[in-house]
Amino acid sequence: VTWVWVSYFLGSLVVCSIIGPITNNNDARILFFIGIPLSLQILLPIAKGCLLEERVSTGVRTDKYRDQPKLYFMAALMTIGALTSAICGMLLESDTTVLVITWSISLSLIAISYWA
Repeated sequence: VTWVWVSYFLGSLVVCSIIGPITNNNDARILFFIGIPLSLQILLPIAKGCLLEERVSTGVRTDKYRDQPKLYFMAALMTIGALTSAICGMLLESDTTVLVITWSISLSLIAISYWA
């Protein structure tokens, strides 16, 4: 456990020392575009079948969805809301517009969570 935390904090230190100069001298949106290939790198081992986990079953397990459909609907809405917020943050220039969109998404999710 200690090695994990040491690695985490050293990685955070390296990232902060790289991100600081980039955001001070350039647009911070560059960091999102740098992160895209880093996020997509997991697709190669998945496509080659290099994962170490055993496959339990094939197909969609609909029994879990049938038990709590509202929960899965809420999870899908949260995913859509997070993606919408991230895309708006990257593409829109006005901070006020991004703030209004993010608050609208958050308040909508809070209201829907009482239903789910």
